[in-house]
Amino acid sequence: MARRSSIDPFSVMDVMGEANARAAAGEDIIHMEVGQPAAPTPKAARERAREPLEMDRLGYTEALGLLALRERIAHFDRERYGVSVTPERVVVTAGSAGFVLAFLAVLDPGDTLLVPSPGPCYRQIPKALGARPILVETGAETRWCLPLPTSTDSPRRTQRASCSQARTIRPAPGGGLKARGACRRLQALRALADLRRDLSRPQI
Repeated sequence: MARRSSIDPFSVMDVMGEANARAAAGEDIIHMEVGQPAAPTPKAARERAREPLEMDRLGYTEALGLLALRERIAHFDRERYGVSVTPERVVVTAGSAGFVLAFLAVLDPGDTLLVPSPGPCYRQIPKALGARPILVETGAETRWCLPLPTSTDSPRRTQRASCSQARTIRPAPGGGLKARGACRRLQALRALADLRRDLSRPQI
């Protein structure tokens, strides 16, 4: 077996398998193991997705995704957030495939990556690529986000040293952040961007 296969299993899938087995056996199960919407897909989205299935001949798209979709995403960012992003900088991916592409773009074997803990299975991706994730503990006091090492106390100095050693910063979401619906505040996002810029590190 290749060394890259020595990664930890995604425990959420184990929990889901056990929950589904119990549901199939007749138990009343409330699923809370996976972070996903409780409501169904909006009707307008379902209808729009059905149209190509009934009218178009489906095939491969461009590697970055359909241009019309990337243009609409760029327009949405300008309209909603006031951020100017060209369609050429927009990449449409399925699920966590975007993380795989991002890690491939910025990480080499032996590089380190800051990852919030507890967190989902993203740390297994750099491990499979030969990189080394550095887990940074989070909690309610940090809103389950990667703490910003800006103060002069010893733990934060240690975390800033970890930032300086890491090739890449993966700030969110931690497992608690996703489960609780928490968001990093704008001031914290700006501070994290400044830290990344100060240390000349990419942020995923």
